[in-house]
Amino acid sequence: MDDSLSHKIKHSYPFPIAVYYKKFSKEERLVKKGQKNYEPLFVSMIDLFEMTTRYLSIVSLSSYVKNGMQLESLNQRISDLLTKKLSLGHWFEIFRETTRVYNDKPEDMFIPELVPFLFERKTIQLFDQLITLRNKKKGHSFRLSPLEYKELYEEYIGHLITILERLQFLSNYTMISPIEIEQDGYLIKVFNDFMGDSINEKDQELQISTKTNEEEILLLKKNGIGQYDSLLLSPLTYYDYIEDRWEEYLFLHEENKINKHELKKLEYVGINTTAKTHKISINENEESRLMWFELFQQVLDKIAIGDGENDIPMFEHAGYSIGVNFMGQYPVNVNVTSIQEALDLLEVRC
Repeated sequence: MDDSLSHKIKHSYPFPIAVYYKKFSKEERLVKKGQKNYEPLFVSMIDLFEMTTRYLSIVSLSSYVKNGMQLESLNQRISDLLTKKLSLGHWFEIFRETTRVYNDKPEDMFIPELVPFLFERKTIQLFDQLITLRNKKKGHSFRLSPLEYKELYEEYIGHLITILERLQFLSNYTMISPIEIEQDGYLIKVFNDFMGDSINEKDQELQISTKTNEEEILLLKKNGIGQYDSLLLSPLTYYDYIEDRWEEYLFLHEENKINKHELKKLEYVGINTTAKTHKISINENEESRLMWFELFQQVLDKIAIGDGENDIPMFEHAGYSIGVNFMGQYPVNVNVTSIQEALDLLEVRC
């Protein structure tokens, strides 16, 4: 791989991709020095591809949800997938189909470059071939000789490098989590920065166009008027510091536990700066995460909550709409005075 691209991935790509690329690069160096065979390098290549696919799926799904979830058939499929443990093929299906929605109007997607990235230059075929490879060859019960791992690596590494090279636009979209906010949630003062292969706290003012809350995971892009537009990636991702491990993790959605269509538990897998993973469960009784359950339930039930004119497109495509002090020209099903009232209503309906 070109040194400049390697440097860019390590320092400017989103943390989930960059940290797995760092691990991959380490395995690659060990192979070149003759200190390891190709099996760990092959596994690391597949891990990097999996994390890249998962990150893209989370971004694309979050963009689709933000824009109102326009297609009923796709909504049903997403709802079905979010009630089970997602395979790599399922993650890619979510990425592919939620991106396809914007084929005619890429500018409506939060990262419009994802549309030509996926649907031009046979990128889908590269993903399909790597997914097939992963499903066939990466398994605890499947063993190959060092030479066979070497041959597979050399055959497919070009596919992954091509994908990573075409994703250079990801460095233009900053992944963060606010730590300190002011101006009713429109000014971020301090935040965790999730760009590159480490997690860094930054003291820098960011004026954003959409109200946010502390601890949410956001993707930011400049909007040309001195502010940043934001895409909410929570609750598909979240950040936490695990005190008994003295480690910080970025957690990615793994699975939802459902009982009679009501969320009971959220499963996540966390990654740290060494690409070590840590699985965690969040149950329905954890008050600090209550909003996450409601956000997931909205996706499952297609209930829309909004407080302004910009939420009307979302209301129009929802099965049930709840306004919070909503004064716009749209007949919401019910209008309440606080977000807590809206959550109480959701509890009744779910």
